[in-house]
Parts: sequence; structure tokens; C-alpha cells
Amino acid sequence: LVSSSLSLSFPGMTSHRLQEQLSEEASLDMSAEIARARRVYEAEMRQGGEATGQTLFEFGWALTMSRTTSLMKAGIGHLQSAVKQEFNVRDCFYYIALAYYRLGEYGDARQAIEQALDVDPENRQALSLRELIAEKTRRDGLIGVGMTAGAALVGGILVAALMRSRRR
Repeated sequence: LVSSSLSLSFPGMTSHRLQEQLSEEASLDMSAEIARARRVYEAEMRQGGEATGQTLFEFGWALTMSRTTSLMKAGIGHLQSAVKQEFNVRDCFYYIALAYYRLGEYGDARQAIEQALDVDPENRQALSLRELIAEKTRRDGLIGVGMTAGAALVGGILVAALMRSRRR
């Protein structure tokens, strides 16, 4: 069951420890959990045309823990639906942020983690994820600046070489 896998209030959780945990979770095979949650979700949809917040949360959580982009995005959708039902809002936003982080969509991850922290500003795991998102954004920003500077340098060298060759 999902609740045994949730770990949203680790005292002393650091972004480094969270990164280690994410690496461990990435190696898990979620297919059995996804299949179980899908059966419950589909049964509720057949019976009443709408899934409960609990079911949306569990199915969304399982999908966001997948290694497949399309499943992760579907999981985000289910978690957003659970938020609309006001079910476990903090945890929904946390897992939405985590999925966006794993997808490399850091702006969306930042927005979702801030929403989780609006609900529970002291949540250590959410604070650690916010720090991890910020670190990744800074690092990627520096890489982007470096690549832009490198491209500009190469472009400048090529223009200078072209101009020299035209003078001859």
C-alpha cells in the first residue's frame, strides 16, 4: 500500500539524502503497484464514474514513481485531480513536484513544491526537495551559461577566421 512507502516527514532530511533516496526509488519496479492501483481506479470509474481522492492519490503516486515519461505525466494528472477533491493536498503537491523534478521540468517542480510548503511550511522533505530543485536549476543554469559562452567563443573565432581569409 502507498502509505508504507510515503516518507514525508523525515527529521533531518537533507537534499543529499533525498537525492540518494530518489536514486534508490528510480531503480524500483513499480509495475505491480501500478497494476493494483489501476484495478482499483478502473473499478471505481465503472461503478460511479468518479474515483475517490484516495484512489486518485494512490494511482497518481504509483504512476509518478514509474520510469516512463507518459506514465509520470498521467500520474501528475491524477494527483492534480486528488487536489481538486482536497485530498491529501500537501502530499499530492509534493509528489507532483517530485515527478516534475524527475522529468527535468524544474519550473513546474518549483511551483508545486511551493504549493506543498504553503500547506506545511515546516515539512523537512518538501524543504529538501525545494533545495534540490534550486541546486539543479543553478547547476543547469551554469551549464547553460557555459554552453552559450562557449558557442559565442567558437562563433567569434569562426568570424575572425572568415574575415582573415577574406582579406587575403
